[in-house]
Amino acid sequence: QITAVEPAAGEIVVRLANATPFTRVHVFGARYLPAYDVFTHLGYSGTPGLRQQPWSPARTFYESGRDIGDEYRYILDRQSAQKFPGNMLDRPGLLLNPWALRDTEALAEALRSGGAYMGGEGGRGTAGGIGAASAASAPEPAAASASLDFLKTPAAVLANLQPGKDGVVHIPRAALAGRPHVRIVAVDPTATVIRHVALEDSPVESRELRLAGGLDPAKAYAEQRIVTSVPAKGTLTVADAATARFETIDTVAKAFRLLSTLGGNATLGEFSFITRWPDLPAAEKRTLYSKYACHELSFFLSQKDPEFFRTVIAPYLKNKKDKTFLDLWLLDADVKPYLEPWRLGRLNAVERILLGRRISGQGAAIARDTRERADLIPPNIEDFSLRFDTAVQTGDLETGGVRLQLEQERRKQTDGLAKSLPEAKAAFAASPPSPMSAGPGNAGRNRAAGNEAQANDGELKLGAMGKFERRALLREADPGADRDAAAKWQEKSKSDAGEAGYYLQTDKDARQAGRRFFQKLDQTKEWAENNYYKLPIEQQLADLVTVNDFWSDYASHDGKTPFLSKSFPQATRNFAEMMFALAVLDLPFKAGANAEKLDGLRYVLEAASPLIVFHREIREAARSDEPAGVLVAQGFFRADDRYRHENNEQFDKFVAEEFLPGTVYGAQAILTNPTGNRQRLQVLLQIPVGAIAVSGGLPTRGVYVDLDPHGTRTIEYFFYFPATGKYAHYPVTLARNDKVVAGATPFTFNVVAQLTKVDKTSWAWLSQNGSPEEVLAFLGGANLHRLNLTEMAWRMKDAAFFRQALALLGARHVYDPTLGSYAFLHNDAAALGTWLRHSPFADRCGLHLVSPLLVLDPVERLDFQHLEYSPLVNPRAHAVGERRKILNNRFREQYQRLMKVLAYKAALTDADELAVAYYLTLQDRIAEAIDWFAKVDRKAVPEQIQCDYLAAYLAFCRGDLDGARTLAKAHAEEPVDRWRTRFMQVLAQLDEATGAAAAATDAENRDQAQGALAATEPALELQVEAGKIRIDHRNLKSATLNFYPMDIELLFSRSPFLQEGSAQFSYIRPVLSQTVELAAGRDATTVELPAQFKAKNVMVEALGGGVRKTQAYYANTLKVQMVEAYGQVVVSHADTRKPVSGAYVKVYARTKGGEVKFFKDGYTDLRGRFDYASVNTNELEDSARLALLVLHEDLGAVVREAAPPKK
Repeated sequence: QITAVEPAAGEIVVRLANATPFTRVHVFGARYLPAYDVFTHLGYSGTPGLRQQPWSPARTFYESGRDIGDEYRYILDRQSAQKFPGNMLDRPGLLLNPWALRDTEALAEALRSGGAYMGGEGGRGTAGGIGAASAASAPEPAAASASLDFLKTPAAVLANLQPGKDGVVHIPRAALAGRPHVRIVAVDPTATVIRHVALEDSPVESRELRLAGGLDPAKAYAEQRIVTSVPAKGTLTVADAATARFETIDTVAKAFRLLSTLGGNATLGEFSFITRWPDLPAAEKRTLYSKYACHELSFFLSQKDPEFFRTVIAPYLKNKKDKTFLDLWLLDADVKPYLEPWRLGRLNAVERILLGRRISGQGAAIARDTRERADLIPPNIEDFSLRFDTAVQTGDLETGGVRLQLEQERRKQTDGLAKSLPEAKAAFAASPPSPMSAGPGNAGRNRAAGNEAQANDGELKLGAMGKFERRALLREADPGADRDAAAKWQEKSKSDAGEAGYYLQTDKDARQAGRRFFQKLDQTKEWAENNYYKLPIEQQLADLVTVNDFWSDYASHDGKTPFLSKSFPQATRNFAEMMFALAVLDLPFKAGANAEKLDGLRYVLEAASPLIVFHREIREAARSDEPAGVLVAQGFFRADDRYRHENNEQFDKFVAEEFLPGTVYGAQAILTNPTGNRQRLQVLLQIPVGAIAVSGGLPTRGVYVDLDPHGTRTIEYFFYFPATGKYAHYPVTLARNDKVVAGATPFTFNVVAQLTKVDKTSWAWLSQNGSPEEVLAFLGGANLHRLNLTEMAWRMKDAAFFRQALALLGARHVYDPTLGSYAFLHNDAAALGTWLRHSPFADRCGLHLVSPLLVLDPVERLDFQHLEYSPLVNPRAHAVGERRKILNNRFREQYQRLMKVLAYKAALTDADELAVAYYLTLQDRIAEAIDWFAKVDRKAVPEQIQCDYLAAYLAFCRGDLDGARTLAKAHAEEPVDRWRTRFMQVLAQLDEATGAAAAATDAENRDQAQGALAATEPALELQVEAGKIRIDHRNLKSATLNFYPMDIELLFSRSPFLQEGSAQFSYIRPVLSQTVELAAGRDATTVELPAQFKAKNVMVEALGGGVRKTQAYYANTLKVQMVEAYGQVVVSHADTRKPVSGAYVKVYARTKGGEVKFFKDGYTDLRGRFDYASVNTNELEDSARLALLVLHEDLGAVVREAAPPKK
């Protein structure tokens, strides 16, 4: 609660009640009532309420009429099938950098002789939103507000002031001088209050906004937008910086910021770490590359960090299964096959340039082709203007140094010229008139509640204020404050921030101590190789990066000087293009100390490192000798009395003689193009001398216009005169190529319907009438992309001309299918093969073909790509029925597609056999996978890392622990995190299988994290046999034994499931209870059954660590531990305590409707573990109870029941 605000001579005292160490006070001082309500935007009035979760009864339907004979057959088949231990390693894969294409669906199992699954789940209540004690009203749309630029003193913001222990804040009056309206907001994590205070008024200090020094009407001027590349030690001079605006792009970070602003691509924001790449630790670099590995990042680092590329990326890329052009280029492999026209036509603009640079003799041809393609794009002046102005505006955000001096010089010049203007009669007590009305300010609120404040002194704390707020307060409160004071406040901010951060960390220990619940297995995703970042393969063709001026500049660059293209803001079409542009620009990560000098209004920049400067200037320009062919008309009108009407028609009402002060006028410039040619012009506009621009206008501005043939463009701007007098006005001026071509004088071109002279150098005439030599000579010098080459198709009947023409076009990397089709006539096998690859006929020749004329690769033609599926759980370990079924639809389609591709091949390659081995492993067809993997010649495939992991995975299945360990140790220091953590997981599971503690090598991996948590979860099992009670325990120090005498016959009659019947004992008092201290360092403790119960049927209950187990004298030779929280069972030998691998585990689920159905089965792995809860379907959500049969041929069977894991 803000209990009091006490203005005094030198300070303002704010007194708070109920202030906490986390309370902060924000003070806003302004001249007028602001249009925006600070409480609406900053207010927060309460802690979140409890989340409400209503639940409605769930309606479920289940399969009926299933023939149980299929299950009996499965039992018989399983008993005779070859068995392998289970495997809880991450599934192997052949993709180097996978990314998720889509989610997939796994169908529930439908047995051959059973009825169809029916019905669906009824509606379930959804979680309610997070409530709040009271929420602040939503911000209202901001109304248009009047300009307050005439005020010399801006509003003041004093943020994050910390009250003293007595709840008092002292605010210097100097910080609020000239700002009589004060809003004080007090906030803490639970509430927000506001108080409005009106201080005594003070005279308004205004700024001179009138145009004091206008352009000379007797001269011609044009606004020029200039982009200059400045090499290191180069110099840039701006003669008159008064009218100039500029921005320097001298680092990768600045270029990144500009491209991000222009492109608006969210993906680029994820890669912001590249701007600080040299400063990152080596481990973080590897982690980031592992997470974001893709073509764009690999190419960027090959240009910016060659050492990291050489030691980490290049060896890693060699393992890629299907390498693309960019992979081969990065690895210095042979890329000459991509000169073939069909392959070349599928490369994007950057890849074509890289191809030309790599192959000797092709650079000039590729550069010319790129330049000619760029020449086809008509100039877009408006787009250039938008990108240029965006670049310049980013520089307006920077303050200080030479820019501050420049602003002071501008202000000094303006103030000097303003003395020559008549004194303004309009008072500055209100905002200047505008055709846009200001929105009313919102009424203030004063929301306070609590006890009275304690009246003690406090101190002003600027801890968490931003640097601009601190500077403002230093200037306003103490103009003589130096940097030491700012540094002191900055140090104070660090301590304040640390103290405030404690509020958010108070319950951190409690939250970390809590254990996570069971996490449902994610839906199976379809994964593809991440070539270009998260782009489907069909989008990675020629139109991914298209030609523009920037790539034309790059193609023509000789590499002898730093590449600093003026057109780089054009490279914003998509994420890939922006990353390529940042990679090829020769800008440093850290700029040198550029020398800036200001002599009056003459600005000189001496570059210490390469940079690009965007500067906009108004310069005197020569008038063009060529006629403009543009009509220009300019008139003036009164903004509030613009039109006249006659006979229901509206006419402009122009004012030509007299004007009134304090009245808003508009200038209308009408540009008309009477010719049949498009006119691209620069228009320079300026308000009259002595006027002030309104409606968001500027005193002087330039506009690019693009006049269509016979088109008209109207440009308007508004201004008003504060005082009477005579003022000169510089008229609207039109320029082309920085030369003035027209002003207010019309000009007409002579336009005719048909040319009277025939141009014998035109392609239309030459292709039909020229000699073969003339045609070939013309083609050699022309831009082929501008020509319709089919117009000379009739000439291709001549064999000599056919060969010469194709050779010329091939050297220029241009292909025309119509011309190429004459290969049939001339029986040219090479040209015919090229034509076939381009023709639709190739798509009708199957998925794979090797012939003298045509070779079809399904991967290259995008007819097939290797896809993977994870996480994938097969509910059954063996086939059900005569044929094995793949329940995941997308996986089944992919596997069938692979089989179809292989059917076209006369013989399988090692890569094909490896792919088959992978897909068989994914189906848990382990024996077949081992056989197929044994056929693979490891030296003949590039996937060395992937092969080693698949080999280690299959070694687990064979029980070859030593072989798996040898393979994993070889990759324990793999530089890329994704594969290193996989092999570390192999080593961790091998260690656990030999008795070591479980550990998660990747905390983000769901299976590893839950496995590690399961290893530390309290576990308790009870066995009563031969008068002894054995308690098998893990992570427990003590347990309580309760004894309940029972009539077993009566109990079984009332509840067939004895474990369920035992639950009723938890509601009655036991006859005897005793606490047992569990042996430390051991996993079993044995105690004698009390003598009074040795001859009785007794239910024994064990309690410990939140786990409850009951036993009625049952015995077994298997030690079975249930880790219900994470859906795992651990099986070991009751005597030797060694893990029992290969034990068959069969799981049934009883649904919430009471029906019992098969859930999943499988075998324990080398560690004796089995995950009985994870399936891809939603059956776990419908299960109320799970029953497990643990069966071993030699050690017997045990039945256990468990609840589904909590989520």
